[in-house]
Amino acid sequence: MSGGTFELAPSPPLPPARPLTRSNAFSLTHAGGNPWAWLTATRMDAPDRRFKKAGWSRQKPPKKSMPLQQILPSIYGLRTDDDVEEFLFKHRSGFSLINYGSSWCTHCHEMFPHMIKLSEMFPSIAYAVGQLDYLSDSMTKDIEYSPTFSVYSKGNKKVDQFHGNDKQRLADRVWLWSGEE
Repeated sequence: MSGGTFELAPSPPLPPARPLTRSNAFSLTHAGGNPWAWLTATRMDAPDRRFKKAGWSRQKPPKKSMPLQQILPSIYGLRTDDDVEEFLFKHRSGFSLINYGSSWCTHCHEMFPHMIKLSEMFPSIAYAVGQLDYLSDSMTKDIEYSPTFSVYSKGNKKVDQFHGNDKQRLADRVWLWSGEE
């Protein structure tokens, strides 16, 4: 300092520009390099590759050979396509009713107690609840609303399908397909 002014020392030359990678990011920002290089550098992982790694499909249950889950004495829970096929095969001699619904569907939750009562009144029909959240699109291609009730005869032959939370309509259809008077 001389005479009330101060002189700046010449700044050191910047290192030649290098592409930012994970290995040299620390050295560039902390060893005298450009501390703002991370703002202008391109990412190593393009967004499409990152999202493919994470996966955007709904979560599927693990692939194991598990027996059908019986959630009540007369009602089964179906979470995979194999469960649906096994349920229909097991009850191929008579009629089967599958309630396709979702965990977030309030109408499905409203219909479940009524379905329990019907399963006790009409035991000749096999009852199941299918989780739309986990079933594949090929298995649920005919289902547009939640809840949807599908009646199957002789294995996997669908003979009736209806949707909504009308308890009387469900009772009428169950009575119709049960063959009881």
